[in-house]
Amino acid sequence: MQRTNSERLFAEAQFSIPGGVNSPVRAFRSVGGTPVFMERALGAYLHDADGNSYIDYINSWGPMILGHSFAPVVAAIQAQAAVATSFGAPTALETAMAELIRSMAPGIDLIRMVSSGTEACMSALRLARGYTGRNKLIKFDGCYHGHADPFLVKAGSGVATFNIQEVPGIPQAVSSDTLVAPYNNLEAVEELVKANPEQVAAIIIEPVAGNMGCIPPLAGYADSLDPRLSDMLERVLRCAIVGGPAAIAEGLSSFIAHHKPDEIMVTAQVFDAEARRRSYEILSRIHPPAGA
Repeated sequence: MQRTNSERLFAEAQFSIPGGVNSPVRAFRSVGGTPVFMERALGAYLHDADGNSYIDYINSWGPMILGHSFAPVVAAIQAQAAVATSFGAPTALETAMAELIRSMAPGIDLIRMVSSGTEACMSALRLARGYTGRNKLIKFDGCYHGHADPFLVKAGSGVATFNIQEVPGIPQAVSSDTLVAPYNNLEAVEELVKANPEQVAAIIIEPVAGNMGCIPPLAGYADSLDPRLSDMLERVLRCAIVGGPAAIAEGLSSFIAHHKPDEIMVTAQVFDAEARRRSYEILSRIHPPAGA
């Protein structure tokens, strides 16, 4: 397979972009070779700068679930772009989108739209800390929740690209509040909670781990987290990360109905908007407060 153009583009990119890529995972260091530079996409296929074609199993990490350049989506984007691409102010479309997501996933009460998964997780953690009055976070080894400082401890493929487990530049004072348990190990979570009484603000988890390979939870693992920990956790918020577009409403609805997490961050819509769910009580801690 010819990749001459991709190799040239990667070499050129390194003069203006650190490492030549805008995400460590795309650097290919953990798998070998050089990144493939894409040029166009249509339907289920990606086409690179050398004319090679690939079946797209990534779907731009979720939003392209309907396929690339899907005619109705392109038409909708063109129609809206003719009106405006961004207002920097409230618009009725935000409410319409929020109501659509709520209708597709019963159990979601309120939604705050943000621009990325990192921003959603940062906001969720801040809200959890403000609501509980606690600082510590429990995450799972290999799970990824964005590139904010508290989450970049044993965070999966992003840091594995550089063969490290900790990221330089994160103060020990920050990382010390992040407690890490092995994925699929309930006893380890219990021990962390017992060792840090009334200090844990939130547990954050990928229901199906995706940044250390696609690893589903062991049978009964997610079901056991709440009942086995509820007495010890009390006001701890369970934050669940759900990757994929709003079109996966059936699976998302099932997850919400069964596990009832306090917060959900979910990739939604074509431009990777992110949303997080809050109950009315907890969302009153965000600014501006609900109803204000």
